[in-house]
Amino acid sequence: MSPKNPSSAAWPLRILSFLLWYAKEFFLANLQVTADVLRRHQRMSPAIAAIPAASRSEAEWTMISVLITLTPGTMTMTVSRDEGLLYVHGMFAETRDALAEEIQDMENRMLRAMRRTPGDLSRPLAPEAGEAP
Repeated sequence: MSPKNPSSAAWPLRILSFLLWYAKEFFLANLQVTADVLRRHQRMSPAIAAIPAASRSEAEWTMISVLITLTPGTMTMTVSRDEGLLYVHGMFAETRDALAEEIQDMENRMLRAMRRTPGDLSRPLAPEAGEAP
């Protein structure tokens, strides 16, 4: 079984692996938000990013949007399925690119868990800074 094309027999393990990873990320995000609130917002660096997505089905778009919004410090603002973009607000974004990388990592992990055979995880090109999508 190669990491590029895992078999569908490993699908339950990929789901479990994703759930454990998400639980860890959820816990760490809660700690970060709590610490920031207690420090009176000293570390916040909010940003909104248009993030190219690899989701294709309605279930995938819904799941990634919900997972982003459930994670403390991030919120899905809107989804543009036609352009393949997620618009996400992040409270602790070092840069928009860093926020995009975190969200795309979450989406990749989610898609590997949801799809029996993950297949293509390619994304549309990101819009240039200042360019309307």
